[in-house]
Amino acid sequence: MKSLHKKTIAIFTGNRAEYGLLYSLIDSIKNHKKLNYKLIVSGAHLEKKFGKTVDQIKKDGFKITSLVKLKNTKSSKKLFTPLIISDAIQKVAEELNKIKPDAMIVNGDRYETFAAVIASSQMHIPTYHLEGGDITLGGTLDDNARHAISKLSNIHFVTNRKSRENLINL
Repeated sequence: MKSLHKKTIAIFTGNRAEYGLLYSLIDSIKNHKKLNYKLIVSGAHLEKKFGKTVDQIKKDGFKITSLVKLKNTKSSKKLFTPLIISDAIQKVAEELNKIKPDAMIVNGDRYETFAAVIASSQMHIPTYHLEGGDITLGGTLDDNARHAISKLSNIHFVTNRKSRENLINL
């Protein structure tokens, strides 16, 4: 006998650009008979100076399960990102513990995403990384974060053949 249990997929988004890339996937899961989505929204989405794009997510008709507001730290530039990452790990882990998803989907390479994947991987939640293997021209911290996100994730969806070849050669 087949299980009638719908699988719950947590989807993490931290900024407008990745949300745009996730939009059709969220919509597909929303309309799928065997899947539920739980949307975790954080980072730049919640900041007025970045357009408070959480409002667009709501306007698009997606139910937001968790708003993860990160500390507004006034620390030095050197400490800012590590402190935000540690805050995000704790808060995303608490939300995942409430949601109890069967899997988690993340996109890209930002520090909020890195924190979310640390939380999900350490909680043994199968994690799917979109855009693993991409390379930022000129090299930035994004490449290191993306590589770590890929290493912590269970399944990787790369964007093109060259990215796939680069991921294999890491």
